[in-house]
Amino acid sequence: GMSHFFRPSAYDHDYSVGAERLFHQFLENRYGDVASLNRVYGYECHSFEDVPMLKRFDADSKNDVPRYLDWAEYKEYYIIYGLEKITEMLKERGLDGIPVTHNYPSPLQNSPLNIPAAEKVLDIQGFDMYPQKTQYDMLKRGCLTSAAQSRLPFIPEFSSGCWLFMPPVTFEDQRFTTLVAWMHGIKGISFYMLVERERWYGSAVARDGRIRQPNYDYYKRMNELLKQYNIPSLKRENDILLIHARSYQRLENASTIIDPMSPFLLRVIGIGASQECSEDTLGFEEPIPIAAERWFENWYRALNHAKYPLLLGDTEMDIDSLASYKIIIMPTFEFLSSSEQSRLMEYVEDGGILVIG
Repeated sequence: GMSHFFRPSAYDHDYSVGAERLFHQFLENRYGDVASLNRVYGYECHSFEDVPMLKRFDADSKNDVPRYLDWAEYKEYYIIYGLEKITEMLKERGLDGIPVTHNYPSPLQNSPLNIPAAEKVLDIQGFDMYPQKTQYDMLKRGCLTSAAQSRLPFIPEFSSGCWLFMPPVTFEDQRFTTLVAWMHGIKGISFYMLVERERWYGSAVARDGRIRQPNYDYYKRMNELLKQYNIPSLKRENDILLIHARSYQRLENASTIIDPMSPFLLRVIGIGASQECSEDTLGFEEPIPIAAERWFENWYRALNHAKYPLLLGDTEMDIDSLASYKIIIMPTFEFLSSSEQSRLMEYVEDGGILVIG
């Protein structure tokens, strides 16, 4: 629910009084004084309260880009702020010994979701997945993303049965995709639902307690194997991290021209930045969100075809996480944030190999 209730488009919501106050607080934390913001935005605001919330993408040049990047980052902050407040309330009420988790819709693995930043306030998190065998690549990408960016690669909801309104997931789908998840670095799965609930089908245990075969024996055997081989203790050997620049992810989310259509639904039907984002170059050599997606996909396919094991990272990852990889590959264009540049420079100075361009 905290991940915008499946509506993560940059301009869908929330424009309430409380959200506006949080937006202005975010800007004040970033700029310190409104004069500094005015210099970056080209505004003439007298206070942070005068800064309007953005409601559509209408940038004309690269000079407009900073305010859209800030808006997209605020949408990430909005989620993390809420998660942090809920975590604090739980701990204040004596639940500090229980891991705090959060789950996200699986097809959307970029802004406004920010796994590295959210793990500063959460214990574990992950993408929900209800895949058919034909959705192998989407499942694989989610696993490779979690394995790189999360302290515990975990699937909070993984199909054991499925919702009535989603594409049908068969037992053969479940058998195949469960093995795919373990193979690509997942260390924990909450099978959802092993025991049937209303408006559900395909669980191993029916609502009246009946056992469904072969589902029941499959999950029983799976748990036995997990204990026998201690799957959570195993680690993928990966020298290569293919990385998303968070700045380009934010520009992608902010430059949508089919808002308020949810990026979550767009990814489900295979629509990416090239169909969703503005084609205006804004004075850059090419539309950066579209070019970034194209180059990232080219690298991803080439590395997979060459059989190189890799994980999928983010420039928000801390330097200790980045330093565990021998090679980082990241498509780059005319700009990166100063924090991204500093982190990547530190990685190189510590001996890492960075492939950019």
